[in-house]
Amino acid sequence: MNPLHSGGARSEAESLRGRQALLILLFAFLLGLRALVSYLDNSPFPNLKQQVGPKMTTLPTKDHKMATASGENRPSFHAKKKPPVVPLNINKATGDELMTLPGIGAVLAERIVAYREEKGPFADTSEIKEVSGIGEKRFEGIKDWIRTR
Repeated sequence: MNPLHSGGARSEAESLRGRQALLILLFAFLLGLRALVSYLDNSPFPNLKQQVGPKMTTLPTKDHKMATASGENRPSFHAKKKPPVVPLNINKATGDELMTLPGIGAVLAERIVAYREEKGPFADTSEIKEVSGIGEKRFEGIKDWIRTR
């Protein structure tokens, strides 16, 4: 008699292992789902949660704004961005890196890069106020997050 096909007792054990395997997979799925929710709560992309949320009420548009169900547009990033972990060297930062600064969007990042290419490297962080659109108030918001060396 083949021990692998010994009748009902063997298939009952296999059935139990199958159920255990399904429970393990379900548990792993739930842990992964919890990790995703935790990531979305702490995400550097605040609207990601809205885009993958259960209602899907917002859709990104070409100009990086969010079109809501009511048709209104709003910026895709909250006004209060998390600043970079370490201060950025504004003489070397790319446009994308500059956009991580609070209050600096695509337009201002482009202006900073253009100013730097036209006039040369910034001698001091306060020189960034010479860029159109960066006044004293905006400078106060980013001065601790920028450097020139």
